[in-house]
Amino acid sequence: MRLRSGARWPARFHAVRIALSKPSIAPKAVEKADLLAHAAVGLDPTGELSRQLLQETIFPVLEQCESITCAASGAIAGHLRLARAEVGALARALVERMKAKQYSFALSFRAWARRWPG
Repeated sequence: MRLRSGARWPARFHAVRIALSKPSIAPKAVEKADLLAHAAVGLDPTGELSRQLLQETIFPVLEQCESITCAASGAIAGHLRLARAEVGALARALVERMKAKQYSFALSFRAWARRWPG
């Protein structure tokens, strides 16, 4: 999957949705989460695109993801510019997803949590 540098944000967000919707692509999304997040939101000095990606893409994926796509969601979210409240909401969403499924989401939580100090 290649993103053109001049692509508008809807196209870039769509690329993230594709990466998170297909378990066959998700391992690469985990591996390249930093590049995928940067390609989707750029430098994002205000954090507005990061918040939008979180609301429109990451949260909906977390509602119905498989283990590897949850890991990819967590890994990508770890590279977004989020406010404290958004980080808390993301942590709650990950914990709720862990409760909803019997299999472990330790990988997604670790991939996300290691990006946030304290």
